[in-house]
Amino acid sequence: MATPRATPSADRIAHTLRVHSFNAAAAQYAAGRPSYPPALFDTIEELTGRPLAGSRVVDVGAGTGMATARPHARGAEVIAVEPGDGMAAEFRRTLPDVPIVRGDGDALPPAGHCADLLTYAQAWHWTDPAKAVPEVLRVLRPGGTPALWWNTDALDVPWIAQAAERGDRHFGLDLSAEKRNVNARVADPTGRLDLVRRQIR
Repeated sequence: MATPRATPSADRIAHTLRVHSFNAAAAQYAAGRPSYPPALFDTIEELTGRPLAGSRVVDVGAGTGMATARPHARGAEVIAVEPGDGMAAEFRRTLPDVPIVRGDGDALPPAGHCADLLTYAQAWHWTDPAKAVPEVLRVLRPGGTPALWWNTDALDVPWIAQAAERGDRHFGLDLSAEKRNVNARVADPTGRLDLVRRQIR
């Protein structure tokens, strides 16, 4: 007897389309996005109490490899996890010596207790935290750490504030407030992650 398959909700379909929208523009995305500052990775080392050199890192939602490249350059053993074909192809072109596996943050491919650090560079908001938090806890070694980060707007810089205001008016939204609301992005319905927040210029 066949069981009927659940029909995905409109929100889930829209979410999937947004996730995969990056694939068609992966090369432009890689060319146009600035990398992350070294201070971010210094802070990760400080907060975790361990150097990236020699650490096992799983970079979730790795995209084109922008965030993967920094720990790799510091001597970490990095495995990337990426769901998109286009982004994975661009990743392989720029970081051919770093392993990449297909998957997402809701069902991580790596084995249990294998990573010292799980990184989500502007990728946590693509997960379902009810699924992702147990996966984080499953994949991290005892004493391991998740690191989640996002770019935000430097609204104290006049031209950036003006551009943000124009965008808000154009879209009829308060995108600036949404970008500043990190609490909404760092959802942990389980309460099992003990997160520390830092802002890095």
